[in-house]
Amino acid sequence: MAYARQKLWARELELLWRRLRPGISPQKATAESNGVLTHCARALQWRIALDVMGEMRSRSIPRSVASYGAGMSAQQTMERWENAIYLLHSMIVECLLPDVINFNSVIAACAASGKWQEA
Repeated sequence: MAYARQKLWARELELLWRRLRPGISPQKATAESNGVLTHCARALQWRIALDVMGEMRSRSIPRSVASYGAGMSAQQTMERWENAIYLLHSMIVECLLPDVINFNSVIAACAASGKWQEA
């Protein structure tokens, strides 16, 4: 069962990267990637969400506040507070202004892990 899910995720990511062919607008590439990130959060796929965020960077796909929000949400649901804080920091380094959703995701990830001081 787990192997089948992994194959499904690998296929979905392969299709995403195919859709993001050269010449696609940056806004479209970001929107497509954000859709996968949102799906990762809903499916509790925190590692894949981090991989997508990294791949967006390596492919020069602009990451938005929504990109980070979805990535943080994936970390929150699995109590990966260190990753949520890392994404918040990365967001600030990229000069993106976090919103309430971003902060709430980080706080919730810290709280779920019993890391109140980090929140």
